Parts: sequence; C-alpha cells; structure tokens
Amino acid sequence: KSDNNNSEKEKQLNLETFEVFHEIKIAYSRSGLDNTFVSFLFCDIPYLVFATREKSIISYNLNNLCVVTEVKRAHEKDIQNFRQYQKKIKEIYILSVSGIINDIKVWNFKNWECIFHLNKRKIIGSIFSACYIYKDNKDYVITSNSNDTQYIQLYDFTGKEFLTLNDSKGKVTFLDYFYDKEKSKYYIIAGYDDYSRSFDLEENKLYNKYYDKDMSTDWHGSLKINFSDNIVKLIDTNWEDDYLMIWDFHKGTLLSKFKTGGKTIRCLCEWDEYNYFVGDKDHSIKLVDIKNERVIKTFNAHIDWVVTIKKIKIDKYGECLVSMGLSTKENIKIWKMKE
Repeated sequence: KSDNNNSEKEKQLNLETFEVFHEIKIAYSRSGLDNTFVSFLFCDIPYLVFATREKSIISYNLNNLCVVTEVKRAHEKDIQNFRQYQKKIKEIYILSVSGIINDIKVWNFKNWECIFHLNKRKIIGSIFSACYIYKDNKDYVITSNSNDTQYIQLYDFTGKEFLTLNDSKGKVTFLDYFYDKEKSKYYIIAGYDDYSRSFDLEENKLYNKYYDKDMSTDWHGSLKINFSDNIVKLIDTNWEDDYLMIWDFHKGTLLSKFKTGGKTIRCLCEWDEYNYFVGDKDHSIKLVDIKNERVIKTFNAHIDWVVTIKKIKIDKYGECLVSMGLSTKENIKIWKMKE
C-alpha cells in the first residue's frame, strides 16, 4: 500500500506542472454546458473539433497545431454542443448541436459529409445536450430538451422517432449513455434541473434517481462514469453549489460528497480513476483527488467560466489537457506538463 501511495503522489506532483503552451483564438462557445468541443485520435493523429463565431465547424490537427478543415455555416445559429463516436477504426462520426433552433447534425469526420439531420424547431425549448449511439447494428441519436414537458427520445437515421424514454420528462441539461459489459446493458445518464437520473434502455424504464435530501437542486451539467474500487460510480455536479457528488451507479446511493473550493462546477475531465480536472465558474481549473476528497492544485489561465476540459495525447508533448472558456473573450487553451 505504501508503494501505491507513493506512486499516486508522484503522479499527482507531475500533474501539478501543467502549463498552457498554445491557444486557439478562433474557437468560440456561447454555451455554459459541457462538451463545447471534442478531442480524439483519428489514424493516430490527435484532433479537436470546435465551433467558431461564424457558425463554422473546425477540425484542428494537434500535432501540427493547424486547421485542417472548415465547414462554413454548418448550422444556421450558434453551435453549442459536440460529441464524437468511433464507429470503426477509420470511421468517426461527429454530432453537432445548434440548440437554440433544436438542430442536430451528424457528420462523417473523414469527408465531412452530413449523414443525418434532425430539426425539431417546432418544439418549444432548446436542446442542451444530445449524443449518438450505435446499438444492435443501427444508428441512433438521443435527444433532450430544456422544456420540462418534453421526454428523452431516440431517433433512427431516417429521422423517425424510435423510442421515447418512460419517466424521462423534464428539463435535461446533460445527456450521455453508458454500456455495462458485465450486465450487457445500455443505460442513459441524464442531468436535470433538479437531480440526475439513469434509465435502463433495454427495459425502457427509470433505473435510478441520484438524490439526497441534503443536496442542492439545480442544473446538473456534467456527469461522468467512474470505475474504481470495484464499483461503477457516477460523478455528479450541479450549478447551485461547489459539491462533487459520487454515487454508486447501480445502487443509487451517495458514496461521498465534498467541496472543491470554487463557486460552481461547470465541467469534469477524468485523468485517471482517482484524479479529475474540474472547470469552475470562478474561471479556474482544479486538479481534484476524488479518493481522498481534496484539491491538489488550482490553475488560473482563463478569464471566464471554464466550460469543457478534455484529455488528449499529442505526439510531441505526451498526455495533454485542452480547456475552453465561455464567450467571445475566451478561447481554447492547450496544456502540457513542464519538462
């Protein structure tokens, strides 16, 4: 145990040395919610995909630090949300959301062909979060809405509604899915404006409510699945306070709850099973040890809310962080460890 503790301390000390080495000033986000850009490897090359003020989608090569492709006016209004999915070794799909007009598109990253377009502008409300899922050899888009009378829905690539999730009505601020290999089941995880919930997709029913009588209820804008200590955990946040809440995903019980010393948490990025980077409304990024419930270090490089943080490996620098701030005064910052 002593050796493991020393190894963990050395790792954390190394993470404390992160510094910004590059900024992408054309990147823009008007959304305070997570996933304002995506990062991934394609043919062993690290890429970012993000939006600009001109409503373009940019693919950006992180090895060469340059723009590769610009899809001009990809949506009619501002693009707030992205997701990526690696369908095959050389096939990645990019989902983009212009939530204010309820517009969703799915693109083939290889050639930027738009392979799916769903517009729900007749519905009152906005799409805060959506994601792509490949299930039973079929493509689906999972949608949500800010209107508390709407449900989480699945659409196939013909644009036909495939499924409406029972008991899912409400204002959804974060949406994702999780496949449990041991149970061979898909679960939808959703942050609402009161508490987070999970749904059993196979049985189309509410699986768990992650609610504690002492917790604050507000927008749950960033959720992550964590595997540690032989437990599937849900890392949860909300916009009313500074607490990180860690739940037993399958039991729905609260395992721990602690403050990170900021205003309110806007986004989460898992570095490893016990170390997370947390973006805050106070403009900071905090390195947090969730096992020992402590903040290891605070980084101050942004001048507005930190809304998205991702981890990516860049050939020249190794494992890096990418962070994005809110509004026209902000941009994307890329961080590396000091040599």
